[in-house]
Amino acid sequence: MDYADQYTEDIKLTNRYLAKYFPHLKGDEDIIAVCVAKLWEKRAAFDPTIAQYSTYAFKWLRQVMGNYNRKLYRQKRRFETISIYTEVGDDLALIDTIATPEDSTTEYLHEIVKTVLEKNQKLRPVITYFMQGYEQKEIAEALGLSRSQVSYLLRKFRRLCRKEHLLSER
Repeated sequence: MDYADQYTEDIKLTNRYLAKYFPHLKGDEDIIAVCVAKLWEKRAAFDPTIAQYSTYAFKWLRQVMGNYNRKLYRQKRRFETISIYTEVGDDLALIDTIATPEDSTTEYLHEIVKTVLEKNQKLRPVITYFMQGYEQKEIAEALGLSRSQVSYLLRKFRRLCRKEHLLSER
């Protein structure tokens, strides 16, 4: 089997896998390219005496799609939560929303976040790094914390902002 046949087989297997498990993604060229690249990378380690190639390929396709779904979930969660970006002096520049769209004026958000961070100074560096796009592991390394501590502080910040938002409505 030459390279062109192997490549064609990888594309067919990827399309078959997507049609069976992710029909809404069938035909997505970006996902197909990532999946085919992974299969191409793993093809050298395939041993035909142990299993069929399709069984072996589906194992790796499952891994690629799991990584893809985790990445999408992380991005979705990040944009659904409070969005602050970098510190500007003592103030924070706010971009997105904490609450409902009708409540989301910059001044309103600024006051809520400022109030929460004034009460909890330990949150400020974690939130600043997080909103600059760093992942929890990177934040933990930079600040000398464990990843679970960073996760806890992010959850605490979200909870405190929601609580402050509810208090300000009363």
